[in-house]
Order: sequence, then C-alpha cells, then structure tokens
Amino acid sequence: EEGSDGKCISVEWIKISELRGHTRRIRDTWYDSKTQSLFTCSKDKTIQMWKFSESISSDKKMVGMSVFKHKEVVHYLAYDTNKSILVCGMSNGVMLKSISDDRQSVHDKETILKLPNITCVMYDVARSLLFCGHSKSISIWKLNNLSDYNMVHELTGLTSEVRILMYDPEEDILYTSSGTFSEPIAVWKNISTN
Repeated sequence: EEGSDGKCISVEWIKISELRGHTRRIRDTWYDSKTQSLFTCSKDKTIQMWKFSESISSDKKMVGMSVFKHKEVVHYLAYDTNKSILVCGMSNGVMLKSISDDRQSVHDKETILKLPNITCVMYDVARSLLFCGHSKSISIWKLNNLSDYNMVHELTGLTSEVRILMYDPEEDILYTSSGTFSEPIAVWKNISTN
C-alpha cells in the first residue's frame, strides 16, 4: 500500500479464527457490525449466523452460532439491523426471516415473496430497498416490515439476464450487468421527485 508521501506502507494481516459448519460451497456472506454477527449461506441449504465477542481486537472469538435449514439454496444474504429481518435471495423468490431481539437465534416468522426467475438480489439497508434481478427485468421493492412491503418500480425491456446489481444510495444510482464481456454495464438514475 502506498502512503500520501509515495512511500510504501507495510500492512500485515493475521488469521485470528476459522469458522466451520457448512458442508458445501458458501454462496454469500453478510457482516453486521452493529450486532457483531456474520451470516453465511451455502449450497448445503443452511443459513448460519455466527455471533462474535464484543471486543474488536486480535483475540476476537466466535461466541455462538445458529443454524437455519431451508428447502432451497439461498444465494444472497443481507441483514436489516433496524427491522431485525434477514433478507435471503433464492432462485424462486426472496425470503424475509425474523431474527430474535437478542440476535442469537432465528425465529420461525418468515415471509416468502414468490418472484419468478430470480437471477440476483441486492438489499440497501439505509433505504430498505430490495432490488431483484430477473430474466430481463429488475423489480424494486420497499420493505417496511415482515408483512408490509410493496413493489415501487420495475425496470423492463432489458436485453439480457441481470446477474449483478449494485446500488449507490448517496447518488440514487443502480448499476446492473449480465456479467458477460459482450454486454455493457447499465447505469440507472432515479429521477423521481419523491
């Protein structure tokens, strides 16, 4: 790494822990700094919540883990700390899962948004916006709570399948891509007044 004076700065990383529990490939991870929790999902059809000690030091240790088994493979995870909701993207929809107040376990409360041909999912915690890529469209949802959500917009007429979504909440810009070299990255700007 280079410092402001152009000289090289030494950066050293050490492994402080290993987390084991999944039996197949991990699909996604989400770290929530407020709750000191790491969420992971795998092709083994489980979601695991790893709880860490409060100390931010080299001796940070895992102090608990919850496992949630699911019927489908979850490909995408996000956690909304304010709403205590885990957002899980699957190929046939999005599952919204309630997390307990102590953030140590997963509740049975859940809602499934059955959406066709999900190719990717992105959730913006700051605005509670859920972006879902489909075969040739993108649906945008406002998530108020586990039972109160609505589609606020749909981007249609795309020429290829959406595989990658990235949202910039400060500029209100959405970047999308098919993930192939032949297709350009599309940049979408929200121009609505509200």
